Parts: sequence; structure tokens; C-alpha cells
Amino acid sequence: MIIKNRKIGCGRPLICVSVTAATEDGIRKQFRDLVYEDIDAVEWRADFFDAYSDECRVNSILDEAYGLFKDRVFIFTFRTKSEGGEVDITPAEYEKIILNAAAHRAVDLADCQIKGAQALGYTAAGGAEGFFCKVKDAGAYVLSSCHDFEKTPSSKDILAIADAMQKSGADIIKFAYMPARAEDPYRMMGICRELKDKNPEIPLIFISMGKNGIISRLAGEAFGSCLTFGVADADSFVPEGDMTAGSAPGQLSIDVLNSVTKDLSRAIRSGKKLYLTGFMGAGKSAVSRKLAEITGVRLVDTDAFIEEIQGRSIKDIFASDGQEYFRDAETKALKKLSEENERLIVSCGGGMILRSENADIMRDTGDVIWLKASPATILRRVKGSDSRPVLNGHMNEEYIAGLMEERRQAYEYACTDIVNTDSLLVDEVAKFIKNKYF
Repeated sequence: MIIKNRKIGCGRPLICVSVTAATEDGIRKQFRDLVYEDIDAVEWRADFFDAYSDECRVNSILDEAYGLFKDRVFIFTFRTKSEGGEVDITPAEYEKIILNAAAHRAVDLADCQIKGAQALGYTAAGGAEGFFCKVKDAGAYVLSSCHDFEKTPSSKDILAIADAMQKSGADIIKFAYMPARAEDPYRMMGICRELKDKNPEIPLIFISMGKNGIISRLAGEAFGSCLTFGVADADSFVPEGDMTAGSAPGQLSIDVLNSVTKDLSRAIRSGKKLYLTGFMGAGKSAVSRKLAEITGVRLVDTDAFIEEIQGRSIKDIFASDGQEYFRDAETKALKKLSEENERLIVSCGGGMILRSENADIMRDTGDVIWLKASPATILRRVKGSDSRPVLNGHMNEEYIAGLMEERRQAYEYACTDIVNTDSLLVDEVAKFIKNKYF
């Protein structure tokens, strides 16, 4: 899943801060305070808002969120009292609040409590499927959630709930439970890893709350959890019973989360390849050269690697043997590079990602960065080149846009991260990648 050029469910977990002010002025202030924080997502806990039932005021606040968080994932949540929220409302009231928010352009993800959805009774399966469909039709992705602030259910029960969420059409699955025993956080992490291994494409959020569950907030990348919640205005830790500094007990400051998750991510990536992919002209060659220069990591350009093996140019390979032969050569070259026992920066040919076999090799052996650019930018960058066989006779924006759309799903499947290069200099893109991955 990709939201605002963020691949959800891969790599270091997104860092999210919850806005929990009770008044409209307080909410707007918290929004503005978060604009310059080093976070990936913002959650508005609307159950804290003293006028949560006033759609006009809710929408006015969402209007401001839309203007402020164009590059952050925005989550709308109304947590009911039965799951640790502030107020107790009827299923019909819950539906109205969630669907109103889901229809607003600011909302990327609508948190939908699986129990609240089932209570609405749309289908024989328990109601969630019908409610989730309504949320999606309104325009938001569904983050299906289940919480318990007293205990952690059995592994069997958690797996059954996760199965119900998935079958009902959840886009993201979230569990947040309070550990009752010392082993509960580790059991939660094990369940998450099990689910992630079975279905890598569904993003999961698994959180064990309180002091004993801190490890689950920090180590998400290791066990498959894609998002963690922190606080922007606390020194380090939200204690149990204190809901003034954060939205749940055990939340850490975003400074701690950023520091620890980045260090852990670098350790996990040690020895992995870094693959730069994207359409021709997106900047792969230039960025990879700069990245190799500033990191000291060896660079391999797959096109140059193939030319070296074949003893002829890519243009000549296409002319004499055709595209299918060249794609076979790409796969052989990629397999060889993926098996090398060293950290490499690999600049991939623009069409390499089209074969699912290639995408799987890249995902299994490293991080895959999708460098994106608009068709207009691509044309401007490549129009003077005669070394783009795929564009021979088609050097125009319309054709490039069509070809990019044909390849979009392949890039979305393979990538673990996305960088839009339209308005960035080569040095800026390289430094961004270095800071995140090296």
C-alpha cells in the first residue's frame, strides 16, 4: 500500500503522533506544532474533542489538517470507551462519525474498530465487511483495529480476529493490548511475524502497551509492525494511567523512537543490497553515482554490468537479439549480483522490475528505492538521448505516461521506499537516501 509516496508495511516503522486536545483551538495548535516534527503520520483522536458530534466543526478542523499535512499520512480515529476511548456512543453514531471523516480529503486512513463494525450488523458475517466497504467508498483506507487496556487475548483469539479483519477487507490490521504477563509482548511480536510471513502485502500494527511493552514500539521492523506511536512533548515515556501526554500508556518520545528505530534499521540492513529502480530518466544513474561517492559503497549499474558480460552495448543487444533476450540477461545479472557477499548499490535498468522474479530477488536481498518523476520531467531528461531503445520513435510525453502507467503496479509491488525526484537535485536525493539507509 502506498499513501503520499510512502510504502506502508516495509522497512522502518512509520512514526505517528496522536492529537488529543479537547478544544478546537487546542487541536489546531497541536496540529501546527507537529508540522516541523520528524514524524511520518498524524492521528487525530476525535473522541477527545468536546464537539465530536458537530460535523461542521469536525470538518473545519479536517480542512486545516488537509492544508498542514500534505506529505504526512493522516489517520482519523474515534475510540469508543469500550476500547479505551473517551466516550460511549451507539453503533449508529459511530458509523456517522467515521463515514463523515472518511469522506473528507484530509483523511487517508479511517480507524475502524472491528467490534464496532460488527455491531452495525450489515452482513451475516458480523457487519464489518459492509461497514468497511462504506468507508472505502467514502474515500479512505480502512485501518481495522482492536484494543484491550487490561489484558492480551490468547494467540488463538488474536489470529481469529486478524482473519476476520482480513476477510472483511481491512487495508491495515492493528492490535494494541496491555500485557498481563511478562511474555505477552513477545507473544504479540511472534504472532505479528507469523502473519507477516503468511501475507507480506497486508500492513500490520502490533503494539504491546505499558512499560513492559516498550520493545514492541521500538522493534517493529524486526517482527513486521509498520507503525509506532510516540509523543512530541514528553521527555521519554508516557506512564500507565497518564493520558495527558499521549494517547496510550508506554508511548515514547519521537526523539527516542527516531534514534532507536533508525539505529536498529541500519543494523538490520547491514550487508543488504540497495537497489535503485524507476523509469528511465528518473535519476537512477546520477543518484547512484553520487550515493556511492558519499557512502564509499561499491556501485554496480546493471546495464553496464550486462554490457561487460555481453561485450556489446544495450542498443546492439536490442537490435540483434530483441527485448526478451535482454530481459533474460537482466535476470541472470541480477541473480549474480544478489549473491555477492557485500553491501552494494545497484542501479537497475528501468524495465528490470517488470519481471516478478526480479522483483522478488530484489525484495528478498535488499531495499528497493523507487525513484519517481513525472512524464514531463522524464521527457525533458531523456529527449536528447539515443540510448533509450524502448522510446525509439516514441519520444513524447503521452507515450511515456502510458508506459509509466503500465509499469506502475510492478514498481509499487517491488519497492520498499519512494523518492520523488521532480524538484530535487541529485545531491539532495543521494543525501536523503544516505541518511535513511546508511
